[in-house]
Amino acid sequence: MPRPTPVDWKALKEKHKRPAPSKPRSQALPQRQLFPIPTAFDAEKEARAVLSHLRQQTRNVSADKRRSLAFGALRTISPFIFEYVVILSFRELGYKTEDPAFKNDGGIDGKIIDHDGATILLQTKRYGQGEVKYLPKHLRDFIRVVEHQKEQGKAIGGFFLHCGRTGLDAQLIAAATDGLVTLFSGDTLLDLLLHTTS
Repeated sequence: MPRPTPVDWKALKEKHKRPAPSKPRSQALPQRQLFPIPTAFDAEKEARAVLSHLRQQTRNVSADKRRSLAFGALRTISPFIFEYVVILSFRELGYKTEDPAFKNDGGIDGKIIDHDGATILLQTKRYGQGEVKYLPKHLRDFIRVVEHQKEQGKAIGGFFLHCGRTGLDAQLIAAATDGLVTLFSGDTLLDLLLHTTS
């Protein structure tokens, strides 16, 4: 009489193992694009190219077209390059600047020295799709940094610059600082970057 074939219990268990429940699509976390940290030389070089491109593309166009072209281009660049785009724009207006640190910056993306020698702190946000919802939190965090720096006599205020839409809540948060922190977005930001007036 032939012997029965031994049962491979491990293989049988794997065959009938229930698959792990898949995460609902609505709960999937969005993948955030990661950008390499550039050198200061490369960042400044690329930022100059971005500003040149923006100014050429938005010359002699309507206000709506200017916004569409400019913000469409800004949202494709690295957040690190956006920091330098802002820094260079202030530098071109005659301000002395302190370059971004890119990491471990304590919530400060750069500094400018105004014509009276006072320091103004910068925070820049190159918001991508769906990210502007974090603006109120980011703004509050920056206000705390500016308040602390002012208490220590290291700054007189701050500029928060971003390329998203500024909602009413963010406007009220900035207004409550009585001029300590100023928001730059929309046409105000473009006037700075393109050196134009509305």
